[in-house]
Amino acid sequence: MASHTTEGRKMMKEQAAIFEMEDVPLSKIVQPKIIERNIIDNDAVMELAENIKQIGLINPITVKQVSGKYEIVAGHRRFLALKYLGIKTTSVKVINEIRSSGEVIKLSENLMREDLNDYEEGNMLQVLKKLIKGNDKLVAKAIGKSEAYVRQKIGILKYPEDVREALQYGRIVFSVARELVRIKNDGLRREYLKHAVSGGATPALVKGWVDDIIKAEKRDKELSEEQQTEKPNLQVPKPYFICSVHGGETNMNESQLYRICSNCQNELKIGG
Repeated sequence: MASHTTEGRKMMKEQAAIFEMEDVPLSKIVQPKIIERNIIDNDAVMELAENIKQIGLINPITVKQVSGKYEIVAGHRRFLALKYLGIKTTSVKVINEIRSSGEVIKLSENLMREDLNDYEEGNMLQVLKKLIKGNDKLVAKAIGKSEAYVRQKIGILKYPEDVREALQYGRIVFSVARELVRIKNDGLRREYLKHAVSGGATPALVKGWVDDIIKAEKRDKELSEEQQTEKPNLQVPKPYFICSVHGGETNMNESQLYRICSNCQNELKIGG
């Protein structure tokens, strides 16, 4: 029991070094633009508001002081739920100046406890990077991930809007989005994104599509240089999928998506 009490006191002391608790009017709390652009699930906010109404706000909003205001670092949905409930003042965790690597790690542990999707995680890592005035290497060390992981997640913030929105809404997964952004032609990317969403394409399949596009662009460039003429119209392969019945490549426009039970799957000898 004593060891648990000692550990608890140690944790509270570490928290106190990183945060200060303050009661702040909601009118003084502001939202950074990058979070304002995030997609908000209104149903989730309403549900959270009901929970707060029943049991109170268990995890305070985390903020930093900016020009006499308190800018949200973590807890955007909680802030919206409090506003919906008409609450005027709330307790917040104000981030102190970070002075040591240990405090960096503790701060990252607090921020990354949030229930985040891929876009929100990228946003939070960018916020953490600015707060600690560090680089990708320092952020990676703080969260126990690789530098490549940090770069890729922060890179989501610079994705084209169509891909970023599909990722935020859960229409595609991060590994699919990462492949689609390799397509630099906006119109072409939108077409392939549409097929990826409607067909439920896997990351491996989308990678195949994008590799084919890049190869076609390379062939087109080489041909144009050889002929020293104007660049011909690019013949880009259409999105395809591997048919589960005959195993061949088929145009996505000729596909149909069905949900079947395992018994029918066995009868049709699809997959596995």
